[in-house]
Amino acid sequence: MSYVEVPFEVLKEQWNTYYLEDGARIRARVILLKVILEPVDDNVRLRLDANNIIVVSAPPNLCGEAGSPLTMEEMLSFARHGVAVKVLKADERYNVYKILPRGPVFKTKLVASDMAFRLVNRYDEDGQPVYLLGTTLAVMMPHNYHVLG
Repeated sequence: MSYVEVPFEVLKEQWNTYYLEDGARIRARVILLKVILEPVDDNVRLRLDANNIIVVSAPPNLCGEAGSPLTMEEMLSFARHGVAVKVLKADERYNVYKILPRGPVFKTKLVASDMAFRLVNRYDEDGQPVYLLGTTLAVMMPHNYHVLG
């Protein structure tokens, strides 16, 4: 069984917006990097490689001095040292892609949990508070395609 990377066209990639109970806003966007297909009988298995972009905008009272990028230790410590912040409203939008040259159109949506975690007294390079927002990528494909997790 061999996997084949296939070209695709971005028809629409949009920002999602999450409004938090502490007044901060998180904008998130998925960038599709690669589409891999594997024919199996009459079906096709699909794997998507993607990256998330996260941008925080918080009120001045939540901001601090600009910091350095998070260390691996800090990334792993969110559960122990993070403050839970409820997501009050989520505006999640579909991204739309087409497999080339004449393949199907499919949709993805970044879906976030209803809680974010803010790392106390830690700020990004712009002085914005640092949040962890759990997400998963939902995929809507034509019926004869199966998405690999």
